[in-house]
Amino acid sequence: MEVASLAQSLPGSAPVQAQSGDFSALGSAEFFKLIITDLLNQDPLNPTDNQKLLEQISLIRDIEMNNEMTTSLRSLIDQQRFGSATTLLGQFVEGNEAAGFATGVVAGVRFDAQGAAILMLDGGAEMPLSNLLTVTSLEHLANGLVGQMVTAEIIEDGELLEVEGIVTGLRSDSGTLMLELDTGRMVPLASVKERRSAA
Repeated sequence: MEVASLAQSLPGSAPVQAQSGDFSALGSAEFFKLIITDLLNQDPLNPTDNQKLLEQISLIRDIEMNNEMTTSLRSLIDQQRFGSATTLLGQFVEGNEAAGFATGVVAGVRFDAQGAAILMLDGGAEMPLSNLLTVTSLEHLANGLVGQMVTAEIIEDGELLEVEGIVTGLRSDSGTLMLELDTGRMVPLASVKERRSAA
């Protein structure tokens, strides 16, 4: 019996052209239905050749193995993506987010509905991992920022203020990295909008 006629005899199946590409694209469930239909509709005086039946069963096994391998590879990719994202925890990152340029220490990682990693920064901003531009360890950052002039935006008494100062040190306050300025102010690292040489 032809593959096309078998597929068309299945309930709810769409017409299938008798081409090798269509046959190889069938899933294991559809292929199994074709074999059952073939067995049910075979000519009792001229039954299906056992060798052909074994070849069809072997093909079903191959399809199942390919499906299992695809599932395993997807799982491995997900684990690798998760592992890569979590290595950024506690690191200072810079990149783009919905509101513009974002900086901060990675406090957490979450995954959206499509499986893309989203970095949760200590200042409350979220940044897709795909928008990441730079990663810096806090130790390296401390060495690099001390002596630099920074401009930060902070909220004080309900008002948005822009403060400037030369970084004299870094301190962690309840998990938030704070910069000590020569003016005596402490500003969150995530609030820094600009940095430049003090000279």
